[in-house]
Amino acid sequence: MHFIIARAARITGGMLEQAVREQLREAHIPEPDCVICYGAGYNGQLPALNANCSDMNKMDQGIALETGLGAEALRIIPILQDRHPMQTYPLPLVARKIRHSKGRDMRVCRTLKSVRACLARGRHHFFTPIVPSDTEYRVWVYRKRVLSVYEKRLTEPENNVKFGRNRANGWTFHALDTENIPDSVRRVAVAAVRCLHLDFGAVDVLGTRRGTEMHPTVLEVNSAPGVSDEHRTAFVKLAHRIVRWIANGCPARERDEV
Repeated sequence: MHFIIARAARITGGMLEQAVREQLREAHIPEPDCVICYGAGYNGQLPALNANCSDMNKMDQGIALETGLGAEALRIIPILQDRHPMQTYPLPLVARKIRHSKGRDMRVCRTLKSVRACLARGRHHFFTPIVPSDTEYRVWVYRKRVLSVYEKRLTEPENNVKFGRNRANGWTFHALDTENIPDSVRRVAVAAVRCLHLDFGAVDVLGTRRGTEMHPTVLEVNSAPGVSDEHRTAFVKLAHRIVRWIANGCPARERDEV
């Protein structure tokens, strides 16, 4: 059994490897000749999970999600020399980098001047619109199964001074009970993982309430999500599903009915 772990995810990837190996030993299951990828891909012939998770940067992933999910995915506006991004999409826009983590790359452009400044610096590679939303979820998915769902809540309002629901701005994750998880959020998260031909991932989803319904917008899929104490339950469940995959003979997605 081989783990291929992205350099930036070596800590959490190592934790996952340790958890899987420990569960295999406890269940007296021999380690097979297979590959589990955590943020880094694999193009060999062995049975593998998330083999193509590094095939796309954040912009390409967003375009694939938009193609597969339509209006339920965040719009991606590549920076093209022959087309001004303002011709089709109104301000404000968010400038993004093709590789980023924890929302640290975002720059909000509220004026044409700030858009031009981003273009001139050449540090950002695409734009997205700002989507009005009531809440944000992180959905841990393994194939067709939702493992855990977390909602971001503002627990430190004094730190909420910048754009984005992230830890630095005072937002933290809170696990949701099954009855409090909107069906639309479950459905679109599973569809997003399948759309990218992944086996597992943590899907970031915006939620906008319209009457009694929650309308989701997928932001991105994290193939090597970070693990804090808040996400420990989801992490353990992911390790358990990987062990089940091994115990069942490492089936491909199309044959996995577990």
